[in-house]
Amino acid sequence: MPRGKPQIEVSFDMNSDGILNVSAKELTTNKEQKITITTDGSRLSQEQIEKMVQEAEKYKEEDEANRKRIESKNQLESFIYNFSCIILLVGLAININLNPQFPIDLFNNSYKIDYFTTLIKSVILISAFLVMLCSLNYVKQNDILKIEYPILILSSILGMLVMVSSNDLIVFYVGLELQSLALYVLAAFKRDNI
Repeated sequence: MPRGKPQIEVSFDMNSDGILNVSAKELTTNKEQKITITTDGSRLSQEQIEKMVQEAEKYKEEDEANRKRIESKNQLESFIYNFSCIILLVGLAININLNPQFPIDLFNNSYKIDYFTTLIKSVILISAFLVMLCSLNYVKQNDILKIEYPILILSSILGMLVMVSSNDLIVFYVGLELQSLALYVLAAFKRDNI
C-alpha cells in the first residue's frame, strides 16, 4: 500500500427499528470507531398511533354514511338517464303509431302533423336514443351525469319536435327557445374546464 494514503473500511448496518449503525476501521492501524444514528424525532409515538386509530374508528360511520349517500345518488342519476332513454323509445312508438292518413292541423293551423313530420320526428327520436345510449360512458367518465342532464336532453329534443311540426313562426320560435335554452345550460356544465 502506498505511503500517506489511508485505507478505511466503512460498514453500514440498519436494523428494523430504523437505527443506523456505522463503523469505520482503518486497515493499517486497526483503529475502529462506531456511531449510532437514531430517528426518534420523526417517528410516531404509540400514543399518536392509537389516537389516529381512534379517529379512524370515530369517522368510520360518517364515511360509511357518505358512501351510501353518494351510491344512492349515483343510482338515481343512472335511473333517470335510463328512464329518459325509455321515454325516447315510447315517444318513437307513439310517433310511429300516430301515422295520420291525412294532415292534422292544431292550434288554428299553427301546428301540423302529417306523414313528413312523422317521418322526421321518428328520425330525431331514433338519433336521440342512439346518442343517449352511446354517450353514457362519456358522461360518467367526465362527471356530467347529473340529474339535470337527461332532462335537458329531453327538453332540447322536445324543442326539435315542436320545430318540425310548426306551421307558424310563433310555434317555431317556441320550439327554438325550448331547444336553445336547454342546450345553453348543457354547454355550461363544464365551463370551468376551459
